[in-house]
Amino acid sequence: MKTLILIATALTSSLSSAAIMHSDYNEKLNSNIEKAIEAECGKMNWLEVVSAKKQRVQVDQGIVDYKYTTELKATSPEYKRYSVTVTTWYYDSYDHSTQDWGSYHTESVECAPLYK
Repeated sequence: MKTLILIATALTSSLSSAAIMHSDYNEKLNSNIEKAIEAECGKMNWLEVVSAKKQRVQVDQGIVDYKYTTELKATSPEYKRYSVTVTTWYYDSYDHSTQDWGSYHTESVECAPLYK
């Protein structure tokens, strides 16, 4: 009985936050995308990258920002499936919250149900 409870607890805790499958992004960008999706679309059990586009934007002499457009498939805890598009910017600036160079900002999140 205790084993069954431990297994159920482990499965529940592992499904409580979705890791992005097939992502080549760093941990900081993945975390930013996950938080933005949760804020706009609600909690998701499963996220998978369908396509990812990275665009280099020359701002000034030596300053380069990047625009990321990521399309994902997502599944909610109710097993509803969504198509999610996230636009995120990487700014070549100092991030005071992490005390490190480079900060991410989510410009937009669009959630659309795959089946109506």
